[in-house]
Amino acid sequence: MMDSLIDGVGEIMDDVYEVDDDFMDKLQGVMMNQNENPPKVKGGCHCGAVEFEVRLLAGFNTARRCTCSMCVRRGVIPVSAELADLTIMRGEDKLSCYQFGTKTAEHYFCSQCGIYTHHRRRSNPNQYGINPACLEGFDIFDLADVPILDGTKHPRDNPYGKVKWIGDLSHRRRD
Repeated sequence: MMDSLIDGVGEIMDDVYEVDDDFMDKLQGVMMNQNENPPKVKGGCHCGAVEFEVRLLAGFNTARRCTCSMCVRRGVIPVSAELADLTIMRGEDKLSCYQFGTKTAEHYFCSQCGIYTHHRRRSNPNQYGINPACLEGFDIFDLADVPILDGTKHPRDNPYGKVKWIGDLSHRRRD
């Protein structure tokens, strides 16, 4: 069963993002210790107007940093969830949506406190990118090594249809 989860996430990442083999090897390596049916996690914005529950696709192992204009300015390292695995429990009417460019991606934020909670991805409209800092119990050090993908050349905009893995962002606690 774990192999099917790894294969499934690998196929999603390979088919949609078409990243290079090094990135896929890294993803499959960290997936080996994942729960096949992860629990739902509670989350919300800063002011509490928006509350949600989400089941992450593979915990924090789908975290990745992007260099597109939106992600650079927002400064978030989103993690993945299927559309059906996010439930807004309170404050759906407080969520505002921002779109730009192709207007495929939908970036949601609380209209009261301004915190970005999630977005529907342009690269995979069947998934949400979730702001892990909005999740209960999140610690930035849960994201040890995060791949940085070249978002300035989106896979739907470049002739190769691929995203280039250009580096890593490390979070290490200094004791």
